[in-house]
Amino acid sequence: MADFDPLTVPAIMPVTVRRTNEQGFPRQALLDYEQALQAWMKSNVANTNTRLNLVSDEVDGAYAAVATEAIARAAGDSALAAELTTLETTVGNNTAELDILSASIDGIAVKYAVTGTINGVTGGFILTGIQQVGGGASYLLEITSDVVINGNLLVTGTVETVAVASHAISQVAFSASGGIYTGVGITVRAGATVAITASFNGLAGSYFPLSASPGTVYVERDGVLIGSVATNFEASGSGSSAGISFLQTTVLCQDSPGGGYHDYIVHSGNGAGVGGVAILVQELAR
Repeated sequence: MADFDPLTVPAIMPVTVRRTNEQGFPRQALLDYEQALQAWMKSNVANTNTRLNLVSDEVDGAYAAVATEAIARAAGDSALAAELTTLETTVGNNTAELDILSASIDGIAVKYAVTGTINGVTGGFILTGIQQVGGGASYLLEITSDVVINGNLLVTGTVETVAVASHAISQVAFSASGGIYTGVGITVRAGATVAITASFNGLAGSYFPLSASPGTVYVERDGVLIGSVATNFEASGSGSSAGISFLQTTVLCQDSPGGGYHDYIVHSGNGAGVGGVAILVQELAR
């Protein structure tokens, strides 16, 4: 089947214009007309083959249909091969439709889409691919749906956090030291909640005089105390041989510091100056 606009067809040469010369060869006017006609054919005529299959049934207001349309279209500077399958059911006021589209376009692009529509609410995915100007091709998969993966997910690119749910971890800062204090700095967003895990390693098995107080493990933000826990300890012996051993101690805090840069510090106040502290700060909201 040919699709064209007849008004754009080059006008036929007048009968008064000679087509050939005395030797029977075509004159330049005829050659020019043939070239113009060929150029018009190339840009205005498309060969199109279309096939439509429809299977449907309806009983007492319940309707079901499967329609498949295949099209192949070629013109002088474009080509299209596409197939669209539509599955539709209707019962009462409820309608569900599934459309599956696959297409190859002009030798430089492809598209595959699966779209579901249930009573006007749409979801699905679209895969598109297109040749790049500098060579190669790029592909994009867009999904409008919740996704469940029963297995492993391997991402070889960058995982962005454009729409991470509230209270999902978006950044982490960590520091550890053999001394009695250490700290980290972190820039958080307005409205963010920050979770802090701070610890003192202790020195289990080593005993110090009772005068060496176990003290307290402190957590500060910007110089303000936001959490503390008395250092765990173990006592041994009696009289002049009595001693204490400092044990591992953890402080857990939740903070809402406001947007901007903040410093978080952990400090062990044990009386023997035993070191070994660490702090982990997690921003929990986008």
